[in-house]
Amino acid sequence: MERRERRFIVNGHETFWSVDCEFFLFWCKKELRWKISLANDLDYNRKGGSKAFAAAPASEDILRQHPLLTGWHEFDGTSWVKLKAAGVTKLGAFSKATFQQKESKGSQAQVAKE
Repeated sequence: MERRERRFIVNGHETFWSVDCEFFLFWCKKELRWKISLANDLDYNRKGGSKAFAAAPASEDILRQHPLLTGWHEFDGTSWVKLKAAGVTKLGAFSKATFQQKESKGSQAQVAKE
């Protein structure tokens, strides 16, 4: 879900949150890329930090539709690893009911724009 309230803005950009509000997507000004972090790291990243466990390719639009943005990097605890297939799987509106329906089928939470 998209958050535009002042307390959720990071580096002048809105943030996007998982339905369970445990993860968020933010614009990293230092690296010119979108990154995914834990909710507990919001304040740190709002102060200019770039703590994250996944990162989009630099200077790319996460809302790109054709093709969807893949080639993301994930932090494995030691270094950043590029995963060719990792990235955006779907764009569009997302509701709690949709999440609950998918969750009952064993799907993972996804970051979405409402």
